[in-house]
Amino acid sequence: MPTEQNATGARKVFDAFCEYLDEHAWKYNKDAQQLTISLNAKGDDLVIPVRISFDENLHIILLLSPMPFDVPEDMRKPMAVAVTAANLCIVDGSFDYNVENGNILYRITSSYRDGAFSKESLEYLLMCACVTTDKYNDKFKDIVDRKVSTDEMQKIIFNKED
Repeated sequence: MPTEQNATGARKVFDAFCEYLDEHAWKYNKDAQQLTISLNAKGDDLVIPVRISFDENLHIILLLSPMPFDVPEDMRKPMAVAVTAANLCIVDGSFDYNVENGNILYRITSSYRDGAFSKESLEYLLMCACVTTDKYNDKFKDIVDRKVSTDEMQKIIFNKED
């Protein structure tokens, strides 16, 4: 059960994140009771949904960016290869892939345990989620749409030519 101090820390970081979004004219929805924020960013080709939550017990900010498509059952094993390749190349966070239902999401977390969390840190989390998702969402979609094979996608992800 969260203590009052934990709840206060989470609230401060939640408020700071909302303030950062306001300062940069982001359109977003917030749930002050649940300490969650949802927004959509415009990527180069696909919309980038982002869900942000603040965990009072673990003292973490969790950003999730689900892909706006599901992987069909017959493409789930090839997609696992592509997601694994992408995870090898990203700097921070990871793609979580549920092979049972075909859902992919990008996840990044950061601790605010000490209470000192700068706006630059908030910006980093949001930009990292948006840039990383934007870099790979169209690649994953190309596999789903059968525009490229898994082998071709690995070459694209690893920037390798024949």
